This record gives sequence, C-alpha cells and structure tokens, in this order.
Amino acid sequence: MNNNEVESKTEVDILVVDDDKFYPTLLTRYLNRDTLYNYNMMVANTGHSGLSLCTGNDYDLLLVDHNLPDLTGPSFLCKLRQSSVQRPPPAIILTADEGQLAASEALRAEAADFLPKCHVNEESLARSIHNALAKDQLRRSVDMRTAELQAANEDLKKKNKQIQHFYQTVSHEVKTPLAAAREFVAIVKDGICGPVTDEQDKILDYAIASCDQIATHFNDLVEITRLDTGKVTLQCSECPVERLVQRAIASCSVALKAGDLILSTKMEQADLSVHVDENRMVQVISNLLGNAIKYTDPGGKIHITVSRSKNDLHFSISDTGCGISDQYCDEIFNRLFQASDRNHELLGAGLGLGLSIAQEIVLLHQGKIRVESKLGKGSCFSFNIPAANDEAPEPQVQRAA
Repeated sequence: MNNNEVESKTEVDILVVDDDKFYPTLLTRYLNRDTLYNYNMMVANTGHSGLSLCTGNDYDLLLVDHNLPDLTGPSFLCKLRQSSVQRPPPAIILTADEGQLAASEALRAEAADFLPKCHVNEESLARSIHNALAKDQLRRSVDMRTAELQAANEDLKKKNKQIQHFYQTVSHEVKTPLAAAREFVAIVKDGICGPVTDEQDKILDYAIASCDQIATHFNDLVEITRLDTGKVTLQCSECPVERLVQRAIASCSVALKAGDLILSTKMEQADLSVHVDENRMVQVISNLLGNAIKYTDPGGKIHITVSRSKNDLHFSISDTGCGISDQYCDEIFNRLFQASDRNHELLGAGLGLGLSIAQEIVLLHQGKIRVESKLGKGSCFSFNIPAANDEAPEPQVQRAA
C-alpha cells in the first residue's frame, strides 16, 4: 500500500474497552489491514475508565468487551446513554461467550452488533465496523433532517400565528371605519343631506353593497382564524330542521330575488329535528345556498332536500349553475380556492373561505361534506350529520390547527 492510499482513507477514532491487555493488539493488527478506514485507537481497561474517556472525547466507534471487571458491556452502554446529552457512538460488543443470552443483552442495550471473539477475524471485524459506521452515518443524516424539519415546522407555526393575529387585527381595525363609511353613505342615500337623483341613488346602492361585501370578507377571515385556533365552541340543542332551512333562505332572500332564481325545498319526513348548534348550522346552509346563488344564471333553479337515514340527517343543495370541473372537486373545500373562471368581482364572490368554513363546522358536528358536479350542468353540495337521538354528541371544541 503506497502513501497516497493511506492518506485517502477516512480517519476513524475508536475506543476499545477491554481488560485483556493483549486483545487490543490483535484488533490493531486486523484494523491496520482495512482498506477503507484509518483507525486511531485508544484503550480503556475498565468500564468506568471507558466512561470517563467518552466524556472528554468524541469517538466514532466503540468496541466493548461483554465481561469487564466492573461492568458488563450492555450496562456500560446503558450508563453511557444516561450520562450523555447526545446519542453515543455506535458500539460493537465482543464476548468470549457465544451464548444467546449475551447476544440478547447486547441487542437490548442497542449495540450496533455482537461478535463472539472466537469468530473475530480481519473480514468479520471489518464488515461489522463498516456496517456500524454506515448505519450511524445514515442515522445522523436522518436526525439532522428531522431536526431541520422540526425547526421549519416551528417556524411555520410561528408565522401561522402571526398571520392569524394579522387577520384579527386588520379586521378589527377596518370594520369600525368601514361601518362608519357605510352609515354615512346610507345617510346620503336616504336624502337626509339633501335630494338624491335616481342615478345617484343607484350609485349609492353600489357603494353600500361594496361596504357589505368588504365586511363579509373580514368576517370570513376572523371566522376561519377562530376555527383554526380552537376558539369555536358548539352550543348544541334540539332544533327543528325546517327552522334551520327557513332561516338560511331568509338570509339569502335578497340575493335570490336579485338573481331571479327558482328555489324549491323538500323534507322527506315531517317534523325532523337535529341536535346541533343552530346558528352554526344555519351558517353552513347559508354558505352553501349563497354559493349556489352566485354561480347560477338568472332563471336557474336551486333545490334544497333534507332526508333522514337510521343514524344521519342528510342535507343537499343542488343548482343548475355553471358547475365545477372534475379536476377541482377535490380542492373545492380548500381555503382561498375558487374553481370558476367566471368574473368573481361581478358575481360578488368572496375570498374562497365560505366552503372551508362550512366544512370545518360540519366536522365539528361529527359530519361529512361533499360535492358532486358536472361542468355546465350544475352542482350538488351535501353533508351528513348525526341525527338527533338519546346519544347525541356533546358540544365539541374545534381542535387547533
């Protein structure tokens, strides 16, 4: 072997813990023939002296005798792990005993390998060391990558909290002057400050509608933030289903009339009731109904159906609107996602949070929400929630994201 080959080999620091003063010499002879690594060896004759050396040195590998004067090899490894802040280097336990008990003890002590001394030769020792070092390198790479991912995750959590705080702050800071602006516009529209022409009245209507739209956007931002941070608690009680539907329809009555849409409802069973948070469930139905109104052309039809199975109550809101492409159906409940290519400003579309909020509220009620749609034909949004019974779920608190 020439000098260039020696210099190209990777340096490996080894600690041999063995009370046999001749055995380390034999190991050195074997290791000097290794073509992959250049070994720097230190020797400790007892377990406690080995532990002291590990405290002050950073070894790449340990070769530990199973039967030391003061400790066993496995107990040496256990004490080393207990005394070290970092994970100790890989260890190979060597023993004159070929029994399975010694091997089992070594594995329980998380040794990288176990070799009976009678089987140790140049090939077996090199193979065991190479495998132990390779596995340790892989483990270190995984640990480093895991630490990086954990740090990135913590950073994302921190930024998410900052964004949530930003949403809440901006909403509260904007809503007050926005409400004042709307009120001033309404005062002008009502003629309190003087006569208003028909053209001016129309423009003022647009201004009021725009103020209302902005307020809705901010309300959605606050709502999704509250859902994320676990600040939404359901106040469940027994509620007639018909009242839920009628309240939702009433909240959308102006939009229904403006869109010249035909609305129909069907209750497959009279006097249905359900154990829900009434206001939240009206919010879900209103969101789905409002979504149908936005994307259905004048003269189109919207149909609300409520039915009951043995354990569930099933709500569906179908429309004859523009529909959704198959490729978007799995994404439609994602935040800020809007599948339609139509002009959202003209339609009065929001931020793409309504369906996401509806899904979160349905999940809080231990239900499921889904969509079926055909592009150009219309959509059907539906959700199931547990029907009212003696085992109705207790009010749920939204889990933190």
